[in-house]
Amino acid sequence: MNTLELDGDMQAIQPVFPKGFHSKKVNALSVAKCKTIFATCGEDNFVRIWNYGITSSRAIIQTYFNEEPIGLSIHPSGLQLIVAFVNSFKIFAVLADNISFVKEINLTSCKVVRYSHGG
Repeated sequence: MNTLELDGDMQAIQPVFPKGFHSKKVNALSVAKCKTIFATCGEDNFVRIWNYGITSSRAIIQTYFNEEPIGLSIHPSGLQLIVAFVNSFKIFAVLADNISFVKEINLTSCKVVRYSHGG
C-alpha cells in the first residue's frame, strides 16, 4: 500500500530557507570569526546574513538595496557590516533581526572591502 497517513500531531512543513535565497549570482561572502554567521550579497540587490549553527542553517536577516552591492565584509565579532557599492561603501550595525545604517563614505570604484583579522 502506497499511502501516507497524517495524524493531527504532525507539524506543518516548514520552508528550508524562510527568508529565501539569492536568485542571481552571489558577489561576495564574508564569515564572522566569533559568531556562527556569515553574510552574502548578490546581483539580486539583497544582502543576507545567515546562521550556520549546528541545528539549522538559515538566513536570519535580509535587506534589499536600490543599487547592486558588489562587495561586503562582516566584522570578526559579527556586530558590524560594510557593504560596497559602485560609488560608495556603507557601514551597518548588525542587530538581532535587521541591520541599522551607521555611515556612508563616498569612494569611486570601490570594489573590495575587508576588515582586518582582528577587526
